Amino acid sequence: MMGLSEYGQVILDARLLPVEVYVFSDPAALRFARALLKESKKPEVQQLLTYDTTFNMGDTYVSSLVMRNTYLQGNPIFPVAFMLHTQKHTKSHRAFWSEMEEKLMLSKYATEIPFAFDREASFSKELKR
Repeated sequence: MMGLSEYGQVILDARLLPVEVYVFSDPAALRFARALLKESKKPEVQQLLTYDTTFNMGDTYVSSLVMRNTYLQGNPIFPVAFMLHTQKHTKSHRAFWSEMEEKLMLSKYATEIPFAFDREASFSKELKR
């Protein structure tokens, strides 16, 4: 169970303008994800990152990043980070991926890892950047 002092570490980004965005993750999940990404440099480790946005949740969208836990048999997935956002804007996804790049060191550890997403237009625009 998380203590009250740790809640400040869970919220990675909170923005109200130009779009409302909240990015959050457990610090232990981020450390574990970085370790898995480092491990995935080995050719025998088959990692996969998946990003998806859930729709029809009222006035809020939930986007999540999940990845395989390659330390366990069967490679079950686990959630790494989430974003709550009120609009499907490229700016929302940019805020999320800016945090993930920094916290997970994606340009160092994830350059050769397959990445799956659902071709949502606002995210596809960000990915092309």
